[in-house]
Order: sequence, then structure tokens, then C-alpha cells
Amino acid sequence: MRKPIAWMKELVPQKGLEWQVVLTAHEEMAKDWEQPVIQLYTKQEWVGLTKEEINQGLLRSFYVLEKARAWRDGVAWAIQQLKDKNNV
Repeated sequence: MRKPIAWMKELVPQKGLEWQVVLTAHEEMAKDWEQPVIQLYTKQEWVGLTKEEINQGLLRSFYVLEKARAWRDGVAWAIQQLKDKNNV
């Protein structure tokens, strides 16, 4: 699971004052804020499958002789591997 790298809160303007944005990289400080807090994350790179992982998925099928079904099982396995690697 991804963790935020910073927390942000907006302060509502008071009598014509400008908006103010407050940032912190300290989770404990953000926990003390009373207002709703926005969590900020870095962009996460996509993690793909290796050739070995693809072969493992195809070899795990019980339906090797039934090509279409073996392929679907392998693809379903690959999709789950990608979801696990990318915390989806």
C-alpha cells in the first residue's frame, strides 16, 4: 500500500484575507489538524511481468490441451499478478 509523502490543508479566508495552504511532511503534525486534510502521493511507476512470471501463469493451467481456456487462465493469473505488484 502506498503511503503519502506529505499532507496539506487549506485555511478559509477571513474578512478578505487570501487563502493560505499549509503543507507538512510530518504525519503526526497532520493528525493534529482539525480541518479535513488532503494526502499527497508521488506518481507510482507501473510494475510489469517478467517472462518467467508469464510462463509460470501459462504452466499453472490444468487445461493445457484446451488452448483457449489455458490462455484465459494464464491471462487471469497475469492480471492478478499485476494488481498485486501495483497495489490495486
